[in-house]
Amino acid sequence: NFMVGSGLRSTEAMNLKWSDITYNEIVEEVNGKFQSVESCKILVSGKSKKRKCDPQPFVKEILERVKVRQFEFSRENGFKFAAKKEYVWSDQHGNKIDRFNKSFTKLLESCDLLYDDHGEKRVIGSLRHTYGTFRKNLGEVDSYELAIQMGTSPEMINKHYVHSDGYDRSTAVTRVKKSENPGAKKKKEVKSSSITETQCVSASPTHKPGTLIFGLFYLVDTKLLLIRSTNKTWWSISFI
Repeated sequence: NFMVGSGLRSTEAMNLKWSDITYNEIVEEVNGKFQSVESCKILVSGKSKKRKCDPQPFVKEILERVKVRQFEFSRENGFKFAAKKEYVWSDQHGNKIDRFNKSFTKLLESCDLLYDDHGEKRVIGSLRHTYGTFRKNLGEVDSYELAIQMGTSPEMINKHYVHSDGYDRSTAVTRVKKSENPGAKKKKEVKSSSITETQCVSASPTHKPGTLIFGLFYLVDTKLLLIRSTNKTWWSISFI
């Protein structure tokens, strides 16, 4: 689940240390509603340079369970564990795990999933491919953004994930964009069911997209501003 939720290469995951992980909150959209969700960021040492990875929010819970397990192992087997410079993926004695292939193969064999429908053997790298395909299919993530996330190029994303048999293009190729009335004069208005127009005008975005303003406003792009109320509910404002 960690690999499917992060898209890391197996070598990147093995070299991951607890100090490379920071916890944060992200704004997540579910069925048109925005909510604040606890997540994390991962500093990844990739093939040529380091990058910051934003995994799926459930990865945070996985890492927390691993951390608890390592604390328990440290007490049982008498080694020091501070969850800082230690490797995330370590055995019961605190030693770094050097490879995942053997245990991954045994796991798939026990589940009768070692080979796919085409007779090809599944390997640990298949999880990274699953992540990329899911993000293109379910998340509809832009190829450029996904390339940054996975530490590769947009060309590689389009080659290996967009054209994958697991990628369903039906939503992308059948989407209909609402056209504006060419005779109507454009004007700036604010849509909100719970915030007054005066409040909206005073919250007009002047910051760069993707910034958190005073801990209350989150500017998604030049047309969408999120406002966080006192009970941590996010309200959206569309600038047209």
